[in-house]
Amino acid sequence: MDIEFLIGPDGTVSGVTVLHSEPTELFDESARKTAQRWRFSAPKRDGKAVSVLARQRIQFTLEKS
Repeated sequence: MDIEFLIGPDGTVSGVTVLHSEPTELFDESARKTAQRWRFSAPKRDGKAVSVLARQRIQFTLEKS
């Protein structure tokens, strides 16, 4: 699964979009909720905090019980 999101000047995540998932839509909502809880160091450009667009690949694995 590939997602795209905005990292704000305060390091929070917003605007999570699923770009590709296989199987389609099965884990999309879980990925969006998970990514929205992530926190990053504030992105900076020329010493000032800025927003940046990022992409991340997420792999879900199921374990046999």
